[in-house]
Amino acid sequence: MQNLQDEAEVMRKAYESALAAANNAEEQMFSSVQDALENAATSLETALERAAKAVEKALTGIVGSFEELARQMNMTSTRQDEYLTKTNQSYELNKL
Repeated sequence: MQNLQDEAEVMRKAYESALAAANNAEEQMFSSVQDALENAATSLETALERAAKAVEKALTGIVGSFEELARQMNMTSTRQDEYLTKTNQSYELNKL
């Protein structure tokens, strides 16, 4: 009977040791997965920030181009108005 009790105690200790090892392995696995997910989230956030800055830079360039185009069009329109005014003045003077 003592032999069976000793054997049961050895088996119980082996089970507890195996269970502790399995729990430790599970904790390490979850920790590794969590670390990997955090690293992936950080990498994604960094990539999104870089992409947003690139889009912002491109939009700033486009807006600047449109502003320059508008300025050039206004200047052309002003010069055209001046030319037409002077042409009309010349026409009126020559008509006399």
